[in-house]
Amino acid sequence: MDYAAKDALAKIIDDSALAYRVIAERMGGVVSHVRVGYIHNGEKSPVRLSEFLAICDVCNADPVQTLRDIIAEASRIATAATAHGWGGPTASPPTPNSST
Repeated sequence: MDYAAKDALAKIIDDSALAYRVIAERMGGVVSHVRVGYIHNGEKSPVRLSEFLAICDVCNADPVQTLRDIIAEASRIATAATAHGWGGPTASPPTPNSST
């Protein structure tokens, strides 16, 4: 689910054409521009609900539809992982160059 959320938020941020600093300023300083970058790039911890809602608001994205899209993509990823024998619905595909 975190991968799907990261991808969805990265698309929202990219589509807004706003710089991280501008997004952070429009969020009233609740989230730093550095954190916006971490969310966009999937670094550090996954996005919190409050961050998700604020980014959707600033970037003019519908949070309900975005969440539906995230759930659908997470389901698709889980189905593909299971079909490829990568484990259960929470397992991630193996990374390239890994020994497993």
